[in-house]
Amino acid sequence: MRTICFALLFSLGALTSADVLSFLEPRESEVIAVVETLVNEEELKGKPLAVVFVTNRFTDPHADAVSQLLSGRSQPVSVFIAPEGILKDVKGGTILVYRDGRRTFYHGIRDAATILNFVKLIDQARMVAITNKIDKMAFERTRGTKVVGYFAAGASELTVFEEAAKLFGAKVSFFLVTDAIVAKHLKLNATGQISLVRPFDKTPVQCPQNPATLADIQRLIVLNKETFVKVTPMNARDPSFNKSLSLVLITDSSPLSYHLLKLVSRNHRNGTTKDLQTLWIELTEFPLMDPSISPLQGLSALPGLGFWDPISDSYEWLDLATLNTAPNDQIQEDANLLAIQTFIASRYRPNVPSIDPAPETAKIEL
Repeated sequence: MRTICFALLFSLGALTSADVLSFLEPRESEVIAVVETLVNEEELKGKPLAVVFVTNRFTDPHADAVSQLLSGRSQPVSVFIAPEGILKDVKGGTILVYRDGRRTFYHGIRDAATILNFVKLIDQARMVAITNKIDKMAFERTRGTKVVGYFAAGASELTVFEEAAKLFGAKVSFFLVTDAIVAKHLKLNATGQISLVRPFDKTPVQCPQNPATLADIQRLIVLNKETFVKVTPMNARDPSFNKSLSLVLITDSSPLSYHLLKLVSRNHRNGTTKDLQTLWIELTEFPLMDPSISPLQGLSALPGLGFWDPISDSYEWLDLATLNTAPNDQIQEDANLLAIQTFIASRYRPNVPSIDPAPETAKIEL
């Protein structure tokens, strides 16, 4: 009898005990999720943060899901359905995130969780101060293009830099330095100086204007746009990826993937292909895409390195059998780099005029 009672109590305990997933799940919000219909763009100016789904239908299934996910936030986010034509020059099917009246286009996967991550990215797009060694380490480990400025505390020029961080912070990361010693380590020698740091360039690009205006900072970002781009679920539909021939690197978590990434990075840093758009796709971020189940544009195994021409929708992959897939020394690694450079040279011709707009007229969409 005791054994039976003990077993019963144990089973009841197993049924009522919480697991880690239930611990992580948010508590039910008492706030009712609401999707509003946008009447005019003026409504968005008073909203600190808003997501707008432009559609030619009465609703959008993702709008309801995103609204539900955002309903429990301490700082509310408005979610709107905008009939096509309400927002000037914006077509149906577009998703935008407005922060303090400024808009950013969403070019990612149509998935509520991914859209939510993008909203968080926009909300957190602000300047980060570097005040100590830990901050500097965080700066060095931040992926992507970074803009760092050295300003005296309370300087009037700092206000412009802060505004730039709000406007462009979703595209590049902004960092502030106020200490002369820290600034020197980051190659900033004068207050008001601003530099742009790209992932595979050793030398920062200095903003020629000091003090810099908002337009000067925008120009610095546009003219020095990074061409080695990490494709993520939040930018996979970016139309700028589809304008010209691209070198595509598709990786997984294998040692060979790491080796290829290192070689492509070295080649990019050498500067001979700095104008060639290179798209790095880490398939661990796209779990539904598995070449072993369904070949990916002719690629049946990872990693892959090749060219993709979006105009003709054609592709060509490097035969990895030509590489030493387990190099033991620098000589073998350099031989692999030479093989990759030869492959790139077979298709890519530098100094070919780009079909992108001239840098002087290019804009960052807000």
